Amino acid sequence: MIKEKRSGKWLFEFICGQTQIELTANETNLLVSAFNFGLVLTHLAGPWLAIRIGFKRVLLFSTLATGILTLCIPVLLETSVTAAIISRVLAGALTGPAVPVLRASLSGWAPSNEISKMVSLQIIGCPVGIVSAQFFGGLLSKYSWHLVFYLSGLLCIIWALVWQLFVFPSPEEDPRCTEDERKYIISRRNASCDSRIQRYIPWSIILTSIPVWVLTFAQLCTNWIIFLILAKFPVYLSNTFGLDVFTVGLIGTVLALVLIASGFFGFVSDIISKNKSETFSRKAISTTSSCGIALSLILLSRNPCMLVVNIALSIVLAFSVGIGSFLALEPNSMDLAPDHAG
Repeated sequence: MIKEKRSGKWLFEFICGQTQIELTANETNLLVSAFNFGLVLTHLAGPWLAIRIGFKRVLLFSTLATGILTLCIPVLLETSVTAAIISRVLAGALTGPAVPVLRASLSGWAPSNEISKMVSLQIIGCPVGIVSAQFFGGLLSKYSWHLVFYLSGLLCIIWALVWQLFVFPSPEEDPRCTEDERKYIISRRNASCDSRIQRYIPWSIILTSIPVWVLTFAQLCTNWIIFLILAKFPVYLSNTFGLDVFTVGLIGTVLALVLIASGFFGFVSDIISKNKSETFSRKAISTTSSCGIALSLILLSRNPCMLVVNIALSIVLAFSVGIGSFLALEPNSMDLAPDHAG
């Protein structure tokens, strides 16, 4: 650790801290990937918890706990890098149940003819949040790297409070939902949201279903690329070209422009479904997007010494078509089993 004196009022110095942390490449990689290690461990707990306490409480506790842990990161990093890594694994484990439950939360609200559109709007939130964190993180890091974690943690806590106040499990339970809107959603959704029905998870049927395994493999491949880009791209730019945090964050904001197009796939999918079929729509978008991912990565790998701009544009292309594939695959879980979409 390197002690660095900062000018300014004592309160600012107290909040921002007066230390800079020097991390090795291995420690940096562990910190970046630690969250995902915890994330994959608790996915299956999501549906089990949602059945018992409801998806609203699962997401509330998950986000609130993750926000509190994020607020603790600066203190933990100054104390022990190992402790910070463990806290990131724990944050990932707490977020794990929320990932499948978040998608299942739409099953009670999404009319069958609007599933792709609603899923696309929901999914956009994840990369938009990451890109925003990169951009504003770069700006805040000029004052103190502590502020990046404080702001992120605070936003998680605020979101959890808003979620608790304004979100309801289904139209039947939402007092602000009009009668016409309630009837429209109920008549067109695939899932049943009757809380009186005793539910169980048909694991034997799920684990022996070929469509489920095909969907799982397709999502594995797509998520691998998307999270590789999100997690490793900033580190790659920094290590390869010696860019500072602000510049890396600025380049990352270019992704925000492409994210506008990711919502486009949801509308296109619904239009194709009306004219053809949902199966044709899912396959067409997924296949086209996967081919785009492969082509983009091949071109990138064959030009390791490209200019930063060309590399950024290649990654943006891979990211955009990856989102397209993601949007085609995610609604498919609600197509296969709307009552068990998580």
